[in-house]
Amino acid sequence: MKISEIFSMWAEDSDYGEDYTDAIKKTPKLHAKYYRMYIDEKVILLKLEEKYKILRKEKKEFFLHGTARTNDKGWELPAKGRLLKQEINEYLDADQDILTLEMKIGVQKERVDLFKSILKEITSRGFHIRDLIEDRKYKEGLI
Repeated sequence: MKISEIFSMWAEDSDYGEDYTDAIKKTPKLHAKYYRMYIDEKVILLKLEEKYKILRKEKKEFFLHGTARTNDKGWELPAKGRLLKQEINEYLDADQDILTLEMKIGVQKERVDLFKSILKEITSRGFHIRDLIEDRKYKEGLI
């Protein structure tokens, strides 16, 4: 799910409308909906992080011990050939496969954080509605 889609969905769901009773009734359903999506996105993040650890380890082993003939994944050794241990991190930090996966992880973390933020807002929804009701009473002269 794209971040823009999440924002669009939340923009629609976050509207209290004029009937606050209905908004109060919707709160548990909204929480369930967004919590389910949060968990799904969190699982994706965990899988990406696992994939990252495995890729980084495999790349490290390849850079240390690989040869052109042992490269079954299409990876290429640097022009100088195998690397020394102290050079590994520099090459791993600039490796395109690792950078691509790090970008995916970064975007996924943003999704997870967005859902955390939405859930926090849903949790405090009752307080916001109460304040809106009190404001309406005040404006109508009931208090």
